Formats: sequence, structure tokens, C-alpha cells
Amino acid sequence: MRKSDTIIDKRGGGNVLWAGVLSLFMFAACHTEGGQAPEEAGAEEAPAVESPAAPAGQPAVPRPSERYGEGVVEANRMVSVYSQLASLVIRSNAREGEWVRKGDLLFQLDTEEYEDQIRQLEVSLREKELAWRDILIGQGYAWEDTASVPRQKLEFARVKSGYASTLVQYEIAVRKLRKTRVEAPSSGFIYDLRLYPNDYAKTTEPCCTIVDTEWLDVVFYILERDLKELSVGERIAVTPAVDKACAYEATITYILPIVDENGMIKVKARLTDPEGLWPGMSVMIHM
Repeated sequence: MRKSDTIIDKRGGGNVLWAGVLSLFMFAACHTEGGQAPEEAGAEEAPAVESPAAPAGQPAVPRPSERYGEGVVEANRMVSVYSQLASLVIRSNAREGEWVRKGDLLFQLDTEEYEDQIRQLEVSLREKELAWRDILIGQGYAWEDTASVPRQKLEFARVKSGYASTLVQYEIAVRKLRKTRVEAPSSGFIYDLRLYPNDYAKTTEPCCTIVDTEWLDVVFYILERDLKELSVGERIAVTPAVDKACAYEATITYILPIVDENGMIKVKARLTDPEGLWPGMSVMIHM
């Protein structure tokens, strides 16, 4: 090979090398001027959420801000309904989930036993009345003139004849007859129905539960360090877990002054307008 050919080959290789370096420099410069690194090129900036503008003349509606945690909706009052007599159920007007008013008949128990007792005791009372009047006649008093009889002598005649004890038995039987009507102790809807027609009611087991939904509460827990940020009477925002776009207002009614083993404190708040919420629903608590 000639010396001139060797020089040309070296010059050609150098030109190729310089061309590669120049291309790499231009590629880096273009990306630097674009202002984004390759890793950042695919990232998109989240659009800012704007609060809806309030109508003219009305203040803007505050939106929930800081989230405190989760809570549960609870009924303000749940009353277990018990039968005061152990007896057979002959009729039931209770339906699961049905709304009832205070005093409505829920269950009718068998009345035959107490009606028979009352009839027998009514006959016995008339017999005992004749007996104590005979005692007074024997003491010189008129048959119908009990007003002139001293009170002590009158009571003695009624006790001696057995009239007083029979009267007590009669009054007990009348009260039991009234108790065969199991009525709603409060207004609300029926929950956990356990008693049906032809069942035997027990005095130790509830027949059903009445849930009063006129007022609903929210129960939630906060950390001990957050206690200073809440106070009784303060308003909070409540959003259902199934519909976070819907917000309810509640007022803190009490803060339980006990810290549990997990460092949590129980808080309860009363919902201002609970329409659309049910007991047991999960909610989010916001300030």
C-alpha cells in the first residue's frame, strides 16, 4: 500500500468520528432547549379543580377540606321490643322495614287464658261481696249503708270475707289481658324481626327492634394529637363512601373523654338533615 493511501484512510476515519460527535452534540442541544427530560416528557400535569361559582348575592358553599377519617352512621335511638307475657302469638302486624307509630299494635297474644280467669274472678267477687256485707249486717249495720261504717271495720270485713284478695287477683288478670297487646314503644321502622304468628313469645328475647331515624348520628374516631382541633358544637362535613360528591353537615355533640389502647378518641356528631343516609352506612369525615 502506498503512503498516500494510508493518509487518506486516516483522514476519512477522522471525518467519520467528528461527524458522530457533532450529531450527538446537536441531539443533546435539542432536548435541552425543549425544557423536559425524557422521563418527564410523558408526565401530564393534573388540571386544577375550580369550586363552582356561587350565585350572585349568595355566599360560596364551603367544600370539605381536611379529611379526618372514616365514620359510621348510627340511629339516635334503637328500642328492643319485648313481650311481657310468655304466650302464643295469634296475630302479627309487624313487617321487616315497615314504618310504625308509637302505640301501634305489633303482636296480639292469646287472650283465652286471661279472659277465663277474669270471668271466674268476677263471679268470685260477687260471692265475696255478699260475704263481707253479711259480716257488717251481723254487726248491726244496714245492707247498703256502708258510708256509716267505720273504715277499719269495713276493711276488716272485706279481708275476712276474702273479697280483698280476690279483688287483687282480678286486677292482676285484667293487667295481663292488656299485656297481650304488644305495642310499638316508639315510632320508627321495624328491624330484626324475630316473632311470627304461631310462635311462642318469650319474655327474655326481643320480638323485634324499632329504629328511630328522625335523628341520625355519625360516630368516628380521632387520634389523640388531633383532640385540640375539635370541640363540642363544631360543625363538620360528612360525605357518604358511595357518593363522595354529596356532602352533609353535622354538629359534634360529644367527645368521649377516654383514650383507648390504640390512642383513639370516640367522637359523635348529630346530622342536620340526614335524608338519604341510613344507619350503618360508611362515611368520610372532613373539616
